[in-house]
Amino acid sequence: MSRNRKTLTTLLSILGVTLLVACSSGAPASPAAGDAAPSVENATDTTAESQTLDLVGTWVMVEMETGGTKFDSEMLAALEEDGFTVSLTLAADGTGAFDDGETDTSLTWEQVDDSHVKLLTDDGAEITGNIEGNQLTVDDGEGTWMVLEKDS
Repeated sequence: MSRNRKTLTTLLSILGVTLLVACSSGAPASPAAGDAAPSVENATDTTAESQTLDLVGTWVMVEMETGGTKFDSEMLAALEEDGFTVSLTLAADGTGAFDDGETDTSLTWEQVDDSHVKLLTDDGAEITGNIEGNQLTVDDGEGTWMVLEKDS
């Protein structure tokens, strides 16, 4: 279990760096058509569901892929039993934090429309996440993505 936790921690560090680099360099912040990451464009109509979704609260990672390695909900649940979680907290005042288990990154956020939320870190990196039902997908545009689910 500790090997999986160390691997995931390393991959999350890479994700944080690649998300920041992608956002800073102007790379696309959301998946392009045909990418493996879940996409709002490929989903059934969830407009009504998205409109009623309250983004304020804690979002917990339920799926991730980076460097060709996929961490599904089953593997992440096993790591959670060992005390390891990754979360995104969005406050009503537009502030928030991304916690990868080792670092807590401050950010601000705003809902762009019914299907997108913009996250902006204190150092100026920006990424747009796709909202689909009770899930939020963020993608660095370079093969690393994660799906977070609203914690109830």
